[in-house]
Amino acid sequence: SVQSQSVGDRLSQPMRSSGKINNTMTSPPPSKMAGVAPPIARQATPRPPSTQDVAVEKFSGLRLRRPRLSSVEIESKMANRRMIKLSQLPDRLAKDNLEDSDWVTFAVVINKITPQSKNNGKTFSIWKLNDLHNLEVNVSLFLFGTVHTDLWKTDTGTVIGILNPNQMKNKEGSNELSLTVDHPQKVLMMGEAMDFGTCKAKKKNGDSCTQLVNMYECQFCQYHVKAQYKKMSSKRAELQSSFTGSAPGKVKNRGGLRERLCQGDFHYGGMSSLACAPSVSGEVSGCTDDFRSLMSMPTPGALNIKRHLGQSKPTADSSGSTVQSISASDLLKQQKQMHKQRLEARQKRAEEIQKRYATASEVPKGSSPPERRLSAPPIPTLGRGFSEGDDILLDMSPPPRSKSLSSAKLAAVRKLQAKGGAIVKDDPNAVKRKRSDSGAISARVERSLTSPEEEPAQKRRREQLEYIQSEEFQRILNAKSSNSWIMGEVEAQAMQDYFDPLVQKEKLEEKMRGIREMKCRAVTCKNCKYTHFKPADRCVEEKHDYHWHDATKRFFKCPCGQRKICLARLPTAACSNCGLFKWERDGMLKEKKGPKIGGELLLTRGEEQPKFLNSMK
Repeated sequence: SVQSQSVGDRLSQPMRSSGKINNTMTSPPPSKMAGVAPPIARQATPRPPSTQDVAVEKFSGLRLRRPRLSSVEIESKMANRRMIKLSQLPDRLAKDNLEDSDWVTFAVVINKITPQSKNNGKTFSIWKLNDLHNLEVNVSLFLFGTVHTDLWKTDTGTVIGILNPNQMKNKEGSNELSLTVDHPQKVLMMGEAMDFGTCKAKKKNGDSCTQLVNMYECQFCQYHVKAQYKKMSSKRAELQSSFTGSAPGKVKNRGGLRERLCQGDFHYGGMSSLACAPSVSGEVSGCTDDFRSLMSMPTPGALNIKRHLGQSKPTADSSGSTVQSISASDLLKQQKQMHKQRLEARQKRAEEIQKRYATASEVPKGSSPPERRLSAPPIPTLGRGFSEGDDILLDMSPPPRSKSLSSAKLAAVRKLQAKGGAIVKDDPNAVKRKRSDSGAISARVERSLTSPEEEPAQKRRREQLEYIQSEEFQRILNAKSSNSWIMGEVEAQAMQDYFDPLVQKEKLEEKMRGIREMKCRAVTCKNCKYTHFKPADRCVEEKHDYHWHDATKRFFKCPCGQRKICLARLPTAACSNCGLFKWERDGMLKEKKGPKIGGELLLTRGEEQPKFLNSMK
């Protein structure tokens, strides 16, 4: 008890000592934590309100959920102590001597390995740590003895501070840094990391990606961020975009001749030609729900489309006759010839009819034998008055009935009949004007005498203008609805829905610009002496001696704008565009170049003109 009291007294005044337990960082008990209010978080971007407390820790730079210490307590514990980032710890331990200094590092518990047992039967545990700023550098923390007994229940995602940890020897074949502490009070529990998470993308086999990500910076890992950026860029074309949204799965200069000609431009015979338009598919896609709703409305456009779709398509004759293309002059000649033939046929028919009537009138009725009269064909009378080729309409339907009177007219007729009166028709030959009733005239005169004299129209207009300019009318005019705040919320939500995807896309761009190298798998052929992302077809066919291994691909750029991906420290060849060997490290995404501002285009001395021969070089 005396020893614990001395440790508690010395915690309030930190001392510089790396090997003693007295100078440690401890988490406050729950009773002391109840009265400490968490600091207010300052967020860089607007976030939806959360019911949980969120704070940004000053030293680790992480957002904490349910912090266990206040900012004042953390600053007092960090007094006279050196803070080293976890991602910089391997280089600092290799260069500097930190045994004589009092230093602290902060990290997030990203993984916990199942507790294991040593040869002597004692149990220990291993934590994987990361600071969420450099996701490539992980550190292992070994917990032995009382440290394991007190801290093995710590949850994943907890932010911890480690005071003066000891470095352990690296495992054979591993370059990962390993640390350990000799007392549980050297590990400070600070809260939960709000930005700790895993990638939201899916692998090729359909499983969720397990790569560690910082949710505040980007929700996708470096292996899936490019695919997500292409997916977002394909939704809307933008000016000066780094990705144009080309068809996925299409390799340049691969496939048939037709595909290559229809995908991009080609150069032949010293001339550049545009790509041919792809063939239009004859299949008709199905109607969408929006199109069906528009077609159901009785608009002129919808009715025209329905009328057009309802028309039957022209079909070929049963005889299999084909349509021949002729010129306009030939068509006119054919029409004139057909019209002439039709007239000649009508004249011949008329002459035959006249001859029949003439022969019938010359022969007397009594002289002809009965057999002759019975055998003579009767003259048709059904088509009298029609010529050959005319249309005859045989409609047996009854004639249309007269339109019935409307209900309003019928009601008026019944009302008039009930009163027993009738509408008197005006005499069209009446010359004198009908004199109105004397009683109505006297009533109108009496009403005009008793009513006050009307004011001039100009005075009424002036009073109306005064009322329009009065405070009461202006107050009524400027009055707003009590529910106008709902419209403001709708506009704010619309703005948020518009800008949120742009913010997410900008985060993806920032992450891709910051990625300068990536771990990947590469193949090295000993026969051909090359290293590439995949083996050549020749090496596979001839069964060369090649093997797969882990590698790191790096991104470079030339001052002329040419980019290159290399598996070595530096590219071995010069730029294919300008021929210079001035490669510089670059990110995964090409930096956007916007329009130049006036300061960049301004020439204070004017346009430079060469005066001497040496100045023209």
